Amino acid sequence: MRIKVTDGGSFRLNLPLPSGLVLNPVTASFLPRMMEKNGVHLTAKQARMLVKGINSYRKAHPEWVLVEVTSASGEEVMVKL
Repeated sequence: MRIKVTDGGSFRLNLPLPSGLVLNPVTASFLPRMMEKNGVHLTAKQARMLVKGINSYRKAHPEWVLVEVTSASGEEVMVKL
């Protein structure tokens, strides 16, 4: 996973995060509680299936852009899996 942030000028931030650190069964166990706080019901089994699905899709499509946001003033945020 790679997170890139630029402000349209000289500031650039590039954060590489190992996908295994972010998308694993341990973090999937925290997902139902986090989703419940936002009003979404998710069981532990569904969370594990979601993480497995994202991992398999990530392997098939290595340059998948998860989020890409550009402001009117030129700031950009991009999250790639």
